Amino acid sequence: MRRHRLLWLNSDIYSSGSSREESARAVTRISRLLHDTEQQVEDARHLSDRLASIRQTCTSSDRAVRVTVDISGRLVDLQLNDAVTYINPTVLASTILSCIKEAHESARERASILASEVWGEDSDLTHRMRQAYRQPAESAEDKHEGGASRRDDYVPGMIIGPTRSPRPPRTR
Repeated sequence: MRRHRLLWLNSDIYSSGSSREESARAVTRISRLLHDTEQQVEDARHLSDRLASIRQTCTSSDRAVRVTVDISGRLVDLQLNDAVTYINPTVLASTILSCIKEAHESARERASILASEVWGEDSDLTHRMRQAYRQPAESAEDKHEGGASRRDDYVPGMIIGPTRSPRPPRTR
């Protein structure tokens, strides 16, 4: 189909009265533009596949927690070792959330590098992609006393896993 379009363009250029050399240069430029555009579309498809496959893992400094997230920061895997049974639940929750945040930041950095490799560092497309995967800004309602984010702190009563109902006292 591309060949037919070029022949049609070629015949229009020749019929306009232009010289054969100018027409040949115009056809060459148009062919180059079509090729470059097709290459950009293919690069975008390849980048999309690579972005979809991004997974980043973060392990806590004590190696008790290991999380894996995708490019959107969604938790894909959570591994806890036996040491978590000795960790305060507040500390454990905070550690898990910190690991998720750090892994998501790494995933966004990888996405940014991939985009700049395909489109260039200063490309509008690279900037748009960075905006799409940026860390959401915290609103005033996400903050509580001390300026800490509610998203990053353990909330008392938060369920972190299977819990048991309190047993009624035994009566004899």
